[in-house]
Amino acid sequence: MKWPIPVPKWYWQWQLWYLGLGPYKGHRRSQRLRPSAPKRIPQWAWARLRYTLAPKSTVAKMRAKIVSYWYWGIAHEPQIHYAQERPMEFLKAPKRLKSLPRTADCSEFFTDGYAYAGADDPNGLGYSGKGYTGTLLTHGEVALVLRPGDAVIRGSLTGDHVYGVLEGGENPLLMSHGWEGGPRLTSLNAARVDYPNALFRFRAFLPRK
Repeated sequence: MKWPIPVPKWYWQWQLWYLGLGPYKGHRRSQRLRPSAPKRIPQWAWARLRYTLAPKSTVAKMRAKIVSYWYWGIAHEPQIHYAQERPMEFLKAPKRLKSLPRTADCSEFFTDGYAYAGADDPNGLGYSGKGYTGTLLTHGEVALVLRPGDAVIRGSLTGDHVYGVLEGGENPLLMSHGWEGGPRLTSLNAARVDYPNALFRFRAFLPRK
């Protein structure tokens, strides 16, 4: 069964509540803490939950962990601010990547997802704390089909902004942290409408499995 893209925001909090994760740890399915969600959960939501729980390959699990970090950022947007600072703050201390409040720019927050998942530095710099859209462009492989964890880089030359791919499909769902008010959800089609004259390039950093 297919689920809507983008997946409604209520689903992510409901999933955490149902599984007893995140803020619901130790309070699994507590009716007192039940987040705002339809009283009758639609069938697509149960299918999406089964997909989440299904055994996955190592690469798929890594993709899922990267994406989970970006979704965490979207859920905590008010406490994540925008600033272009180097070196990147917590790459050598993954346990601190969820410290709040914090600041990051687009390429730093993109890279944070990889550090959180234990993947190699997508900038190819061994998590030195450096990196920007240009290093993501040159280190990544051209992606013909977008998958979760991939990058969409907007702008010519070394690029102006990087989006993280949350879900693939005909209109991939993206994470964007390009200014104060992010990280936020958007889509590839919406980005192209917002920037009709921009160049969009796709990059992958994980094996295509």
